[in-house]
Amino acid sequence: MIRSSGDTRGQVVLVAATVVAIALLTMVFAYTQLGSISFDTADEASSRIDTGGAIVNPGSPVIALDTVHNQLTASVQAAVFDDRKKHNWNERQRVIERVRTDITEDFHQIELYHIQEGRSLTLNFAASHAHEWAHMQCPGGPNRMFGQCQPVNGIIIQSRAEEATIVAIAVEVQVISPTETTNAIFIITIE
Repeated sequence: MIRSSGDTRGQVVLVAATVVAIALLTMVFAYTQLGSISFDTADEASSRIDTGGAIVNPGSPVIALDTVHNQLTASVQAAVFDDRKKHNWNERQRVIERVRTDITEDFHQIELYHIQEGRSLTLNFAASHAHEWAHMQCPGGPNRMFGQCQPVNGIIIQSRAEEATIVAIAVEVQVISPTETTNAIFIITIE
């Protein structure tokens, strides 16, 4: 028996439609599993924290470290860029203190959120890791374009055109939940 090419083409179309339907069903299932974080407090510090919806299951005792990273990145970027004023290099200590205060407030908001979700999250500035990052990542030598990086208690600052510029912040993360204990170090660069 000889089959026409129309029968074969119909079968190929049917198989392709089945594959597309399965793919769409998988995407719908994945979409329904996504969640997002919202902060209940109207506090200014918490309003700066945005996760980009990276957490998969907000009620889970397991935490996604990329969620914490997103929260910290938003906090650091907001703290650094909130102050539009340029500061001379000799004012660097004041810049560091202001940024540190803003980020510390956000640390408390992030920790509080995760406590409410049944997890213990501790955030601290990582001074030794900031020092290591500054030593490895900041260029050295006589022909560099900017001043040397100075790590100060987890905040890395650099002189750029005689202005105090925050270039990175090192954060130590510890998560303790009923199902996990995790330690991580995040170096958040300012771009």
